[in-house]
Amino acid sequence: MMVSRCLLRPCRGSLRPLSMLAALLILSLGAGPLVAGVPKPDFVIHGQIHNGCLQPFTAEMGVRAEARREDGSVVAAMLLGADSDDPNGYVLRVETDSGAPPYRPGSVLLDEVLDIVVVREDSVLHHAQAYVGAHGFLLRQDFGDEDGAVFEAADAGPDLLACGASVQLQAVIPQQGSGQWLVLSGDGGVFADPSDPHSTFTGIIGRDYHLRWELSNPPCGASVDQTWVSLLPAGEPAEAGADRTLCGVTTTFLNARTPSVGSGTWTLLSGVGGFVENRHDPQSAFRGVIGEQYQLRWRLSEESCGAREDQVMVTFQAGDALVPTILGATSACSSEPVYLEASPGFAGYQWSTGATTRGIWVDAAETANYTVLATSADGCAAAARHLVTRTPGVLAVAIENETVALCDPNGVFQLRARAGCGAGGPYSYHWELTAGPPAGGSFANPDTATPRFTPLGHGVYRFQVTVTDRDGAEQSADSHVFRFNNDLNGDGSVDDHDQAMRIAAWGAREVAVEHDLDGSGTVSVLDLLISRACY
Repeated sequence: MMVSRCLLRPCRGSLRPLSMLAALLILSLGAGPLVAGVPKPDFVIHGQIHNGCLQPFTAEMGVRAEARREDGSVVAAMLLGADSDDPNGYVLRVETDSGAPPYRPGSVLLDEVLDIVVVREDSVLHHAQAYVGAHGFLLRQDFGDEDGAVFEAADAGPDLLACGASVQLQAVIPQQGSGQWLVLSGDGGVFADPSDPHSTFTGIIGRDYHLRWELSNPPCGASVDQTWVSLLPAGEPAEAGADRTLCGVTTTFLNARTPSVGSGTWTLLSGVGGFVENRHDPQSAFRGVIGEQYQLRWRLSEESCGAREDQVMVTFQAGDALVPTILGATSACSSEPVYLEASPGFAGYQWSTGATTRGIWVDAAETANYTVLATSADGCAAAARHLVTRTPGVLAVAIENETVALCDPNGVFQLRARAGCGAGGPYSYHWELTAGPPAGGSFANPDTATPRFTPLGHGVYRFQVTVTDRDGAEQSADSHVFRFNNDLNGDGSVDDHDQAMRIAAWGAREVAVEHDLDGSGTVSVLDLLISRACY
């Protein structure tokens, strides 16, 4: 018997071609010559499924090929990628029955119609029908395929430099499946819609963010791509400083505001004999000629936020020179606040930070110049410049009340610590009682710089405070305080006899006690004074 060519490939007018995105199904007859009226017990249906993903099926994907009866019961099944040498192929073996009793359990009757389906969870990737004839399985109708999955490589788009706190992301829109944005690094970043490839992303100006775009398109595997987003100050103005008239001098310091991002350049637009010492220094020295007026331009240039500019007029004229001075530290740890103060006697002050007060606090982490333009009551201006050199510095901790004697029997210790340098604040504090009388005591707010401790016994209490800076560096310091019984002579009352002993102790020239009260390791006059400290 000749087998129809329709068993090997679709015939025109009888079967519709399979979707290129879903499956190619090939059914073949596994039967040899038949004895009349006796069906061969085993028949095989085999085929291949190409789901469009650019990788083979695996057992973890859970894709199954099944032969089902009309009532939905499964008579043969297999898991693609697990039960065959071909990860995209399947083999279904079923038994047939002639229909004459006794029936073989699980067998398929002749002339029965079977559904051949390939499914993943509840999704049908391919569906065809076959019927069992006297000579084996004949393909009857191919119902085509649902839209199959297509593997896509995720594309998060280019790295972005944005002017401001928000930016629109530029991931490629997936043809199928869905995506999800995640922040890999960077604090304070949020997505308006994490599933939108063109979502608005908002963060903190001055921060860099590492983002990931992940595509999911079952049964294909996930695909990821990454991008960087840098948020720069938006529209930061170029501030060249106030116009000024200088009297009796030919040199001044320019007063442009230092940009937080990018750099600036001075250009002399008009005036004879003017010279900018450092064209890229916002507080550069500028020299001119008495009787001449100069127009200068301060222009900011940033890689992505464009260029902005401002101008200032500087006039040198004859008159009495009154030059200000700036008092303040010239070196400090990084991020440690420094107070700068201009000399008195001027009607107004204009700092390069934008402040207009006589004194200012500065806490920049980097070495920087600070310039003040001071204007007198008659309108003459003069400038002074002050350099603050910054060094990394080691985190330092100081305890303000390192040694305290507590006389009130019902009193509490007020502890106070102060941190500086390191990476700067905010600092976190943690206090512990490291030694003390057996009665001990209790803390109130031990995780602050100024906790309170209630002692329950008499003697020496030792404390340790541990401080952590904003980068996680730690430093500790110790404090010891004293609490003693006011009844010095032990007669059961605090009276003039105790006071007399105290006065005598203050005048003593020799050690008259037997205990090392301050914990120094030796007995000294300090121990004597501490023991007589309270009345």
